[in-house]
Amino acid sequence: MRWETKCVIGTCWLTIWFGLATCALGQKRTVYYTGFESEQDYNMEFTLIGQDGWHGEGNDGITPTGGNGLIRDYIEDLGQQGYIGFWPPEKSSEYFVSLWRPIEGIEVTEKIITFSVLMMIVDSTNSQRDDFRWTVYPTAMYNEWSRSTSTMRQIASTTPSMTTFFYPPNTDLNTMLSTS
Repeated sequence: MRWETKCVIGTCWLTIWFGLATCALGQKRTVYYTGFESEQDYNMEFTLIGQDGWHGEGNDGITPTGGNGLIRDYIEDLGQQGYIGFWPPEKSSEYFVSLWRPIEGIEVTEKIITFSVLMMIVDSTNSQRDDFRWTVYPTAMYNEWSRSTSTMRQIASTTPSMTTFFYPPNTDLNTMLSTS
């Protein structure tokens, strides 16, 4: 009986210690997540722009007419997915489409912000090549943002890949997916 009591007390202390270590290291929490599913109020009948806080912009500040929206099971067994591209803009003078979603709720005291995305890029069926990138940047930097800030480029791939970015603390972040 004494041995069991010591084991229980030892286990409690170990649990408390791990809990304190987790607090000291910073707890993981999800500030924003989407699977682009109908349960999250996404509707496949509409473009992604305007749904769940997603915004869009084409070159010269115009509302983009190039492809963006939702599709089902393009990445097998993962339900609905958001997309950009898929069909060309209505005007030949429109050469750039950006989609973004402001993200709020990140505390200044947070040491590391992790941003992960599962994405797949499918090559064009014509001789024209597209350029895709994910960008994450502080909201305050929006007016100063350039294409070279926190940019990741990925070559065409038919295999979905997970990409993770680590950023210093900011009060707000925007995510942006662009094609040109």
